[in-house]
Amino acid sequence: MVASLAFGVVGCGDPVTPADDAPPRPQAATAQQRALRPQALSGPSTQNRCQLVDLASLMTAAPSTRLTLTRGEAASPPEVGGFTLLVETGSTERIQLTPQLGVRGRRVIPARFQAALSTEAGTVALVAGRADAAGLSHYEVWQLGDSAAEDFRVELPIPAPATGSVRRYAVGGQVVFAWTDGRQPPLALRLWVAPGQAPRFDRAYELGPALDLDDARAVQLLRVAVDVRSFAAIVREGAAEAADSEVWLARPHGRVPVPALEEIADIESLAIVGDQVWAIATLEFSRPLVLRILPNGELAGPPEELARDANLPEPLAGGDPARLLVEGRQLLLRRRNGMGDPLLPDTVVATRVEPSLPADVLRDGTRYVVVYQDRDEAGGTWPIRFASVDCAPR
Repeated sequence: MVASLAFGVVGCGDPVTPADDAPPRPQAATAQQRALRPQALSGPSTQNRCQLVDLASLMTAAPSTRLTLTRGEAASPPEVGGFTLLVETGSTERIQLTPQLGVRGRRVIPARFQAALSTEAGTVALVAGRADAAGLSHYEVWQLGDSAAEDFRVELPIPAPATGSVRRYAVGGQVVFAWTDGRQPPLALRLWVAPGQAPRFDRAYELGPALDLDDARAVQLLRVAVDVRSFAAIVREGAAEAADSEVWLARPHGRVPVPALEEIADIESLAIVGDQVWAIATLEFSRPLVLRILPNGELAGPPEELARDANLPEPLAGGDPARLLVEGRQLLLRRRNGMGDPLLPDTVVATRVEPSLPADVLRDGTRYVVVYQDRDEAGGTWPIRFASVDCAPR
């Protein structure tokens, strides 16, 4: 089980940036703060149609298994910093792009990444080694330079399951890879990175208590928030409608149950605000709520109900999340506001010959940059295309 592997693992050096690991002093919650009586919070908002513009294309000779589009490394000079595209087949090709999506560098990495993102120190990727008979793998973190001679590779001193999915987060010099498989407590693998230095592994944080796998309780990593010093995660054990469902808030200094979240359907947004964690939670039969969670898991006040035209509190006003969907042969971009309400209509990005080919989307100011692979049957190639979806008010 992961529980026997995650605790007590220490890093291989002091972090580049000091961690906010000291537990805040819990504040006593009053009976009024524990009550779940919502208070209305409303204000104006708008919805806008988006404009689609086809951009550049890259010619490739084979289909890919995954495309990952990130911002260019912050360490790059401003005149050449643009985007980084990772193209995965049996290996990974990193293509560095200008702001106009011209190619300024490319190289093949002899590994497949579990997850990757751009940081102030360059592209940082999590790589799983060969799994052993128990299904456990030793992970490595690769920090990529412009050439192999400038790469750093650090093996994490913790075996973890090779299956499951990995989410990626980075703010400043802090990088968090959050592993989850839906059956065991999720893990947060935290590192600190800096230009010209090897990544420094902090430790693996188990985001929920140990489980008896024979109970077959579902485990859901609802949301993760990261700032320059710390992270926060909301994890649910059991089904939302089950009487024994539990929801936990996990921080670097430990985790606490949050009874007020036990009946929520999902967390739409999460932010670290001082010693509190603020969340927008959705429910099945009512409008979303804003909850301000104290370090002890209690609420700092009654939940605030969000009207459909609400202005969100500034720490939670992160724009309009978007995701890519496939309907038939169409690749669609679907946007939502921070409360989970759809911002219609969907934007048709492309109609593809083979809709199962990979795609990715990155927000860039008021627009989204979409990358997707298509098939040119006449030419026998598999072009990778870019499009801009601009949602600025007009």
